[in-house]
Amino acid sequence: MRVLEIYATVQGEGIDVGRPAVFVRMAGCSVGCVWCDTKESWGFDRPAVTPAAVAAEVLRVADEAGLRSVVVTGGEPLQQPAAELAELTARLRQAGFHLAVETSGHFLPNGLATSFDLWTVSPKLPSAQARLPFTSERLQAWVAFARSLGRPAGSRPSGLQLKFVISHLEDVAAACRLIAAAEAHRAGIPIIFQPEASQAAQVFPRLPSWLHQHWPDWQHWDVRLIPQVHKLLGLP
Repeated sequence: MRVLEIYATVQGEGIDVGRPAVFVRMAGCSVGCVWCDTKESWGFDRPAVTPAAVAAEVLRVADEAGLRSVVVTGGEPLQQPAAELAELTARLRQAGFHLAVETSGHFLPNGLATSFDLWTVSPKLPSAQARLPFTSERLQAWVAFARSLGRPAGSRPSGLQLKFVISHLEDVAAACRLIAAAEAHRAGIPIIFQPEASQAAQVFPRLPSWLHQHWPDWQHWDVRLIPQVHKLLGLP
């Protein structure tokens, strides 16, 4: 597997926001969003490392900071070899970590259903100008995956959440169409609308009124409007 960096920070996005965690940023991504803030993670040319070596470094960083949460992000984590991801997460789970993963959703989980406690799927909307298209059929596959996971009871978030990065209000319309077409709102899936950092001041205050005017059903969905808190705090 290929890893760009491993570091301790605070989860700044989604339903586990504010949670201190060790982030494992994988290297390699074919999606290529124009507003991506970690373009250095796109390349697949990093030296390969073993899952055992990655797990050892996670344990070192976690022990130094007193953490037991890991977020695997990218890049696109699901473009790593599935068997190596499974080995890494098995090693970390044995050490007692809560495990989360952040993916664009362009690639399906390939036998990794039990590898992570919390799945964050972030379909790319028009403003991303992604190289790969994201369709309602792909979201339907993720909704079916979420239903298979269920949402086990516990003190930590688990299951699957959908996170839509919003750069302008046309993105909100595209997200709502995807959600409705895939019936994601009927599956009890938390839905996060997250303004893209450079546009947050313009977009965030207008989101509730726009949704009320153009998509009134949103009030019956499990929707949260959450900015990138780590950026507000000046954290990586």
